[in-house]
Amino acid sequence: MLRLNVRFCVAALCIAAITAHADDAPAWRWTGVQRIVAFGDVHGADRELVALLTQVGVIDAAQHWSGGATHLVSVGDLIDRGPDSKAVLDLMMRLEEEAPRAGGYVHIVLGNHEAMNLAGDDRYASAEDEAAFADPKNAKPPDDGELPGQAERAAALAPTGHYGAWLAAHPALIVINDTAFVHGGLPTVVGSGDLTALNTLFRAELLDAAQTPNSAAAEAPAGLLSDVGPLWYRGTARCHALIEAPRLHRVLDALHARRVVIGHTPTRTGRVLTRFDGAVVMIDTGMLAAVYHGHPSALVVEGDAMRVVVAGETASAPPEADTGGYAGEWASVDATAAMLASAPVASAETTQTNGTRGVVLATANGSVAARFVALPKDQLRHEIAAYRLDRLLQLGFVAPVADRVVDGKHGALYVPDQDWMSDRTRRERNLVHANDCEVGADYGLMLAFDVLIGNEARSVDNLGYDRSLTELRLRNQGDAFRPSTTLRSDGNPPQKLPPAFRAKLAALDERTLAAAMQDQLDSHEIKTLLARRDAIVRDWPSTE
Repeated sequence: MLRLNVRFCVAALCIAAITAHADDAPAWRWTGVQRIVAFGDVHGADRELVALLTQVGVIDAAQHWSGGATHLVSVGDLIDRGPDSKAVLDLMMRLEEEAPRAGGYVHIVLGNHEAMNLAGDDRYASAEDEAAFADPKNAKPPDDGELPGQAERAAALAPTGHYGAWLAAHPALIVINDTAFVHGGLPTVVGSGDLTALNTLFRAELLDAAQTPNSAAAEAPAGLLSDVGPLWYRGTARCHALIEAPRLHRVLDALHARRVVIGHTPTRTGRVLTRFDGAVVMIDTGMLAAVYHGHPSALVVEGDAMRVVVAGETASAPPEADTGGYAGEWASVDATAAMLASAPVASAETTQTNGTRGVVLATANGSVAARFVALPKDQLRHEIAAYRLDRLLQLGFVAPVADRVVDGKHGALYVPDQDWMSDRTRRERNLVHANDCEVGADYGLMLAFDVLIGNEARSVDNLGYDRSLTELRLRNQGDAFRPSTTLRSDGNPPQKLPPAFRAKLAALDERTLAAAMQDQLDSHEIKTLLARRDAIVRDWPSTE
């Protein structure tokens, strides 16, 4: 499909428009707001958005403002992919005008798709969406290779167009009470905490991008519009807590905020999720169901309380916590470990599949399917020790496992991960495990963990990933905890360690390890592990 590559912005006009707006702009910070309703990533799903806003009480049956003093926040990506971007923009423009009359406010925080279209990049516009912009009074057929409405849509979303001029007047980041709102995340580039300077620079970069022809040969955007800028950055949503959380908290402190609400990255469950003990709230739940198969959701903040409203569901509830080391949330992991250790075995299969047997556990919440594999004593205790050390270090790479007896045999009991993909399969399918962290990488954490436990058996068959290929999942640590204190070298420089992980390594001592291992490692294995730890802390550099 041929897409338009047009310079839409006349520099003098655009700069004048932005300057005029900046003179009247707030400091992008509001306090004393009693009720906030936030949503994200509509992607042209007008019908779903209307249903959601009606349910949270900010619009009436005629789609006019009924939210009183509520502050309504869109965290970006109102447009693209879906069929009704024009209707969505018309609705938000009208509500932004109506809300102040009732004491309310509508905040439009821009997303990467608004920025792309302002720069003339309409590659994600659907044919139906473009057709909605067609002028019925213009009998001129589209140019060769164009779709109906494509030219009109591009012109309307240019910085001098009806919708583009409106969008270009809006910020990349705001703070209401103690909550920051941004589309992608909070990279270091926003760490000054100066919202006025940040949003002024953001507008300038938008205009500059709009004056540059969009083409496949063009260089990747820099600065605030780059993949480590606030519109594109996914580290807040995906990077491991040991790498990302300390850096994020520094940015939040600079912004005088306790949490950030983000869109951009769809949650794995299609529900609003929190990370880092509530410091991150992810509200992209895939509103455009035809593409993302999710649910229209809104986050409602009233005082210190947060709840989630899902269109079509009568009950609301607080946001759910994402789980595991990447999210820094452990309640679900610890509950699984406790269940595996103590839940009665209701039944066990008599036949094996790949050396494992299906087991059904009886719990207070019903039956749970698990797997059991009989293992030699040393291999079994090393598997359990690897999990316990992983948990002690708050990595989340190794799934919970328990030493249980089934039909008179000791072995490992675990909950199978149906979505696990080996690194071999990933390579065969030419898939990518992206590093979403601004600084550091989860591979570095994994390599340090393997060196720490003396594991030389890591391979493409026991290194794996979750379904989204965003998190590492390790298997088969039974041959670890070798007696040597010499660190294996692959000829590459040592990995850089994030300070939070280095601190956890440094805090390990014999007493702590003995208590955590519960006899799964003997005293010599613990001393050897600590000797390897000493070498890692001494010789491996820091990310900061």
